[in-house]
Amino acid sequence: MSIVGSPRIELSELINQTTAQIELVDRKIRTLATILPAYDDELKNKISLAQDVAQAQLSVIAGLIQTRNFERNFVIANRVLEEKLDAIREDYIVNFRSLLQERDWVFEEAKTVPLSEEKKNELVQQFTQKINERLTFCKEEFPIDEKQNLYLIERLLKEREEMREPVFFKLFDEWIEHQAEYRDLEPKIASLNKEKLQLQSQLQVKDIYTAAQLGDVDFLKKELNKPGYVNSLRGAFNKLLSNGPIIDQRDGRGFTALEIAAYCNQLGAVDFFLKNGANPLCVVPGGNQALHWAAEAGAHIAAEKLISSKAKINAPGINDRTPLHHSVWRNKFKVTRLLLERGADINAQADKDAKVTPLHCAVQCGNAAMVQLLCESSKLNPNLKNDKDWVPLRMAVEDDFLEIMRMISSHKNFWNPSDPHDPNSLEMLKKNAKSEEAKNIIEDAIRHKQ
Repeated sequence: MSIVGSPRIELSELINQTTAQIELVDRKIRTLATILPAYDDELKNKISLAQDVAQAQLSVIAGLIQTRNFERNFVIANRVLEEKLDAIREDYIVNFRSLLQERDWVFEEAKTVPLSEEKKNELVQQFTQKINERLTFCKEEFPIDEKQNLYLIERLLKEREEMREPVFFKLFDEWIEHQAEYRDLEPKIASLNKEKLQLQSQLQVKDIYTAAQLGDVDFLKKELNKPGYVNSLRGAFNKLLSNGPIIDQRDGRGFTALEIAAYCNQLGAVDFFLKNGANPLCVVPGGNQALHWAAEAGAHIAAEKLISSKAKINAPGINDRTPLHHSVWRNKFKVTRLLLERGADINAQADKDAKVTPLHCAVQCGNAAMVQLLCESSKLNPNLKNDKDWVPLRMAVEDDFLEIMRMISSHKNFWNPSDPHDPNSLEMLKKNAKSEEAKNIIEDAIRHKQ
């Protein structure tokens, strides 16, 4: 999916180049913000924890094996194991608390969020619940009682250890690499945004379009009250035309002043235009309306004003994309939530843009937080295919987006094709999965769908 030039008036090609760089860096940051927590969870809460639990189990089993059969006390052995697991649990929680104390932010909804004490306590509770679930799973996988073959369990646990070790070090190296990349990108995007703001600050009000972008309502009032208003943007004289009111006339690029104000979230200007008869349904060449641009820019208050002024919430725009497609693609959570609350079609397909749904867009961006927001809707249909016959889950499997795979496959409306040879079936997705964890996620989904 690609987005055409925005309504924002840029002074030079340098601003356009800076904007393009910001978009590329921002998209990479969003992808890393999805990947890094998955690596953390895989390394610390699964592989490393599983290794520690296995060591505790092997220690208890070794003690039982060294004891004669009739002297083995499995009640005491399990009590010892519980004590070891309690120590492991406490150690992991203490380490997690220490980690939080050293950090000022955390990843949430694909963004960095400041860490308050309240937030830290909330994260510790969530972490503790995960640890308890993993400990229970590991313990129940290999129960230690008189019915079990202790020698077989010992062998299986040691084999698992040998298998986990190379996986752990491989993931650890990748995690270090991604962390370094993220640390490099954060100051880079901050510098680019600062550079862009400095360039944009040079813009001066000279017509209703620049006034709309800068929110100069006083200029708009004076200018639009002039009889026979003439706009001289880019040297082209666009006099009042007979086919529409001047307030809806387009600039030399094809944008109305309302669309510019909406995109730039200039609420005073948006109010002014709507109160003075601007048409929120006025379509620029290509198809987008003001609501599409507000959605893309994340201007949620401007979007709400437009919706209240009868803007069509599901209007197809450029390449048949709806405002919801735009907000999801641009990672605009507040607007996305607003659109969904106000009745946006969560399953809309952009027929001229590969028939993608908003969920396809979120998965393509690797945006787990946006996928989670969409999956909160009971109306979501995660089974719709794009023009290549790919469902969103297949895209997630292709890119090994583990958290996204979990959310989509566990959605109540997700169903597994009856033909196991269908490329979108769970059976085929498991076969083509890129990692063992991905295969485990799909295997869980298969069991739950049976």
